[in-house]
Amino acid sequence: MSVVVANSLDEVLDALSARPDATLLAFSLTLTLSHYTDLDVVELYHQDAASLERLTSGPEPLYLVLDPGNVARQWQGRPPALNYRWLQDHRTLTPVGEFPPYRLFRVDVT
Repeated sequence: MSVVVANSLDEVLDALSARPDATLLAFSLTLTLSHYTDLDVVELYHQDAASLERLTSGPEPLYLVLDPGNVARQWQGRPPALNYRWLQDHRTLTPVGEFPPYRLFRVDVT
């Protein structure tokens, strides 16, 4: 899957439509994604290292969507930033979509 630069969330989600078995970790868009998609959406804020380990070790494809700039500025030292850092340190995050200011990453075991 190549990086999709989009004008809307719908365009990025279309890129995921081929992966209905995927889980989507989300921050700030979680309720919207849960309501308007059939994806399994999990809130990044409520995770910790142990739950991220479990989520990322499963056989299902895993994606992450968030606004990296907002997480770095507003959430430093708090769960969204800590969990994003854990994913960066322990997994491979491959950009697959952008709809500024949000980015969509595929999460793979390193």
